[in-house]
Amino acid sequence: MRLPVLIRPQAERDLDEQADFIAAAAGWKTGLRFLQAARQTLELLSAQPRIGSSRRCSRTSLALIRVFPIQRFEKHLVFYRLLPGQVEIVRIIHGSRDIQALLEESAEID
Repeated sequence: MRLPVLIRPQAERDLDEQADFIAAAAGWKTGLRFLQAARQTLELLSAQPRIGSSRRCSRTSLALIRVFPIQRFEKHLVFYRLLPGQVEIVRIIHGSRDIQALLEESAEID
């Protein structure tokens, strides 16, 4: 059974920013492949929400956060939570960034 996927506004912005960056650096076709891979990864999380690894986070609101890489773009990580009846996409962050700070920033928004 697939769960609905709720993409938080910041995660949508993350996705758009990363696709723009990839398109500028490697061409628009690669940017589109990134978006397609991201959508396929979100579909996979919808079908198999426990596939990601648990991640420890100091913020209580992010205590149950999980992480899973975007297929074929493994340095781009999807941070999500399993909520009753849905998968909530919190952030999509490149692995070279300060992940802890960005996640805590997201927790302050909640």
